[in-house]
Amino acid sequence: MLNSYNGKILVIDMTTGHIEKQDLNEDYAREYIGGRGLGARYLYDLLEPAVDPLSPDNVIIAMTGPFTGTGIYACQKYEWTSKSPLTGIYLCSNSGGRLGDRLKRLGYDGLIIKGASDEPKYLIIDGDNVELRDASFVWGKMVSEAQNTLRHVTGANAVVCTGSAADLPDPVKFSGVYDGSRCAGRGGLGAVFGSKKLKAIAVMNPPKENSFQVKDANNLKELMNELLKDMKENPVTGDQLPRAGSIIWLDTSAGFGIFPAKNHQEIRTMEDVEGKLDAETYEKYVEKGRESAFANCISCPIKSGHVVIPKRGRWAGESSKGPEFESAWSLGTNVGSMEYEHILAANKACNEYGIDTISTGSAMAFAMECNQRGLLDKNKLDGLQLAWGNSENILKLIDKIGNREGWLGNLLADGVRNASKEIGGNSSDFALHVKGLELPAYDPRGVWGMALTYATACRGACHLKLWTVGAEFKDYDPISTQGKAELVKDIQDLRAVLDSLIVCIFAGRAITKEWVVRLVNATTDHEWTEDDIAEFGARIYNLERALITREGITSKDDMLPNRILEDALTGGRSKGVKIGKDNFLKMLNEYYKARGWDKDGIPYEESIKT
Repeated sequence: MLNSYNGKILVIDMTTGHIEKQDLNEDYAREYIGGRGLGARYLYDLLEPAVDPLSPDNVIIAMTGPFTGTGIYACQKYEWTSKSPLTGIYLCSNSGGRLGDRLKRLGYDGLIIKGASDEPKYLIIDGDNVELRDASFVWGKMVSEAQNTLRHVTGANAVVCTGSAADLPDPVKFSGVYDGSRCAGRGGLGAVFGSKKLKAIAVMNPPKENSFQVKDANNLKELMNELLKDMKENPVTGDQLPRAGSIIWLDTSAGFGIFPAKNHQEIRTMEDVEGKLDAETYEKYVEKGRESAFANCISCPIKSGHVVIPKRGRWAGESSKGPEFESAWSLGTNVGSMEYEHILAANKACNEYGIDTISTGSAMAFAMECNQRGLLDKNKLDGLQLAWGNSENILKLIDKIGNREGWLGNLLADGVRNASKEIGGNSSDFALHVKGLELPAYDPRGVWGMALTYATACRGACHLKLWTVGAEFKDYDPISTQGKAELVKDIQDLRAVLDSLIVCIFAGRAITKEWVVRLVNATTDHEWTEDDIAEFGARIYNLERALITREGITSKDDMLPNRILEDALTGGRSKGVKIGKDNFLKMLNEYYKARGWDKDGIPYEESIKT
């Protein structure tokens, strides 16, 4: 058996209730590593093209990586892969929490879920004892109630579940899956769970001795001491993230002039957010001394998660994990709000319903602009005042989306792309999505590598599978096409490897390519050099591209909304700058050439190893 692998995959058939322990395909593990890469490889075999994402024929895959369960700091995550009900294409979603560590240490490298049950079920995993049980008593419950109830009933300390939005007869298309307070949010994995009548996965504590072996345990122990020192000395992982979490990138974005507001109609600068939404202000809302396992992942010295207590809304006074930067943007300036009291309440509401904060905020912002432009029938709004920054009405609209209540709530629960198709008019110009996935916070008009990033990311508009902002403002002209194709490809390939090992993206600030090679060679049989990172990353990315091109995706879909291409920035250091279609296509064609894809964005057969 390969070092740092168990050699077993758990396969659950929701239709028949049959549970099987299959041998891991070791060739796949050698070629695609684990996590994201290995999940994509199995998905390529198991998922037929054109399958309805909410049909029993869709599959859900959770894969650990060779670093999972080893104790390597900030590397205990896991990756979900499936077909997205929001986009209709490949979905990969990384999650923290406990499931990955517990699954790996109980003897499984991953799990595959097929079919669909007629009745609500939850899966319980206790070593070799694995079974599906009745979940009717938690079906329709919100995230915290479902988790607390299942912990009490089962005694498990790792409970992964959906919220009530996923349990609806027609689940919210961007509902997520929650591991404690950590979420696999983007793309609608929770809706796939709901369609299979799978409410939760409860995993019991593993034994003290791991079920797998690493290649060189003594060397790994020494490396971890050295790694911890590097992580503590790094200013981002050792100081900034522990103090304010990912909110530090709100300051970065505002400072660079790429922090958008009101559905990307405006830009907020550091001068605008200082004393209101900046990281220093956020720290005032953090409950000091309460950064616990509730908010943070296993074996993480960074501790970027923080506990906050909303003071308004339905969950006022209840402890909550603080919002990430993207949530603070999407539920804040994106809907016209500049106050944390509102953001904390809105973030908590989304996390209880179990819906993605980015898509929720983007859908609301789109509706607000449609209202601003007179495209909505006031008689269909159930009395809601869709004014920018109206906290009371924003919280009410989250309720409506989470429950699919009323015309507007039901419409927005299908995402921006589908809402724009129904509303019509010129709404497609400001329906901000790529391939059906709503845009994240960084406004690409002021950092052009992110424009190419959003257009070519494997799951639709995404910042997590690559992030060029730091490199562009340090080593490039951010509002130029020069060098952006190679930059995007290189970072995409690196991220594909990090997500497959699995390394937390935040920890990637300290875990450099050199560190990756040292840790891989101490844990696995791979025997890498730094050159192998690019080779494995390209292999994984080409396979993911094949997964979406066989669904009909081509260069016509690697396109940005009209606002992002043709409208100029209205503020910030690049005020007045626009990308333009010619500049964008220049980057895109250079990117295809760098990737070895044809002019339609289709990988050549020799570049896909299956």
